[in-house]
Amino acid sequence: EIRIDALATALIGQYQVKKDDIIIVQLPNTIELIMTYMAITRTGAIFAPIPVQWRNSELEYIAGLTEAKIMITVEQFGRFNHVEMIQHSQPKIPQLTHIITLDKIRDMSHGTADTARLDQIPCDSNDVFTLCWSSGTESHPKGCPMSHNNWFVQGAILRNAVIGLSEEQETILCCAPVVNMTGVGIGVILWLLSGSTLLMHHPLDVAMCLEQIKDERATCTIFVPTVLNMILKHPQADQFDLSSLKRVMTGSAAPSVWSLQEFKRRWDIDISCGWGQTEGTALMVGVD
Repeated sequence: EIRIDALATALIGQYQVKKDDIIIVQLPNTIELIMTYMAITRTGAIFAPIPVQWRNSELEYIAGLTEAKIMITVEQFGRFNHVEMIQHSQPKIPQLTHIITLDKIRDMSHGTADTARLDQIPCDSNDVFTLCWSSGTESHPKGCPMSHNNWFVQGAILRNAVIGLSEEQETILCCAPVVNMTGVGIGVILWLLSGSTLLMHHPLDVAMCLEQIKDERATCTIFVPTVLNMILKHPQADQFDLSSLKRVMTGSAAPSVWSLQEFKRRWDIDISCGWGQTEGTALMVGVD
């Protein structure tokens, strides 16, 4: 909490961040990503997360549409230089004047926190909390603003459907990039509302992910149907220790009946199927 407030204080002091400013965030799943989201919220600004795979076309469209002045990114990820990408696009989006790298975020979070000042920033439950983006499969990505109330209600639905009313501590493994309904809803909101432990994983490495489940004793996660099949078809599938998992969710497409049956047969895991959209609705059908 202190590091979040320190980062928020630095954003206001060093970059003049104001209430309702839109800040583009392009980071992989790290603890600093979650900390950045919370810090931006403390300033009264709005975080607009985009996938690390997106390039100049999406960046130029979103930065131009939002008139964002600040972008938070990683300098290099997966052999791709994100800072160079932004610099290449800046002539087309001249208002984007500040690039804050992950290393800078870490440094800022160890500074001085002016919590009293942050507490004075007005925040209403109907203020916009996130500006997530659709995949843009039809054309340009579509911005999907969600208020604190939107997410509170959506999170309560997910919490009750996925975790239920149990007081038992959960350990949630988030494999989805924390940029949309899946990642933000499961990776941030469900974690906040349930008081659970959150584990981050991205980009996906199936073998490493399964080791993480075993080592960290994850109890809850979400896999898209393709990943369900990848796990089941892995040469060492019969050796995987998934004994800690109590709940597995899936979504984004219809899972195969075979995968649902095999998870039940191999590990006695019932998979909950979800339907949702970044525009603001997600439902989870559990198995009782």
